[in-house]
Amino acid sequence: EYVDIYVFTSVRAQKARERLECCKPQGLTVLDAKRIPFALAGVQQLASVAVYEVQGDFASYHPQQTLENYVASPRLEVTRTAPNGLRLTTDIKPFVRKARMLDTTRAEVTLNRVDERWLSPLELISAWLGEDFSAGENTADTRFTIIRQGLYWIDSQDTLHLI
Repeated sequence: EYVDIYVFTSVRAQKARERLECCKPQGLTVLDAKRIPFALAGVQQLASVAVYEVQGDFASYHPQQTLENYVASPRLEVTRTAPNGLRLTTDIKPFVRKARMLDTTRAEVTLNRVDERWLSPLELISAWLGEDFSAGENTADTRFTIIRQGLYWIDSQDTLHLI
């Protein structure tokens, strides 16, 4: 996961990494630290594409088609249900760059940022499995594990570059 840290004085990235190593919670691994000028937005706002691994028991939902065939459809409709019961169906196709199964319990989902907004990988997976996505639903961690693998910017040749 990426984390933005704002400091009041100039600090070398290596020094910040060392400080994070000293006070990190058990089980957390610091992979890298990079300095980004304050004038720039947070790291997620610099990205155009995010890649996720989604882990779960997909077969238990008995999907009507493979994930790859589902994302190849011309429209990908998701029905969101607000806490007050209001339902809204929208096409999420512009957000989906690609998706594929890695094995029977793991999928890789690549999503685009569209109009400064991101789609939750859970919304795509829910739609594929024929489930309504409830806005604010807090049960995602019990059904699926979602791990963001990377954030990317896109060059003029449509090539992804890791941030």
